[in-house]
Amino acid sequence: KFGTDSAAANALDDYEQGTFSVAVENGWGITNPGYAYNEGHYVKVGNMVCCNFRMKLNAGSTNGNQIYLTGLPFAALNVANKHYPMWQGYFSVAASDAENVRGYTGPNQDRVYFSKTGSTNTSSFTGTMAGTGFDCYWSCTYRTN
Repeated sequence: KFGTDSAAANALDDYEQGTFSVAVENGWGITNPGYAYNEGHYVKVGNMVCCNFRMKLNAGSTNGNQIYLTGLPFAALNVANKHYPMWQGYFSVAASDAENVRGYTGPNQDRVYFSKTGSTNTSSFTGTMAGTGFDCYWSCTYRTN
């Protein structure tokens, strides 16, 4: 509760902050990834999580699979057939097609999937497009269980 507020409905029921590391799931876009930098920060208030991270790869081999990262600090809210939130960020270094890249999280998952939006369609953002030396920055606010 803040100040002189004594109402139970206004009580802060959960607060946490910390760091986390994400990882390219081995085989999904990058096989045997190596990290030059990998750090995220989060704040959780109630069931809302605000987080950001930066990841820079320096090793691995690419493939045509959609890239996804695992290791978010909390799984997204478990609501069937919902894909959220829209992660905001960018790849400052990528092999190709790194414009209009979006991230999204599925229900009850601790991972971020990447897709790219072109002039006429949306498709997977793959390891081949990212390259093994990609450098990315992302942030989001999402709900957890």
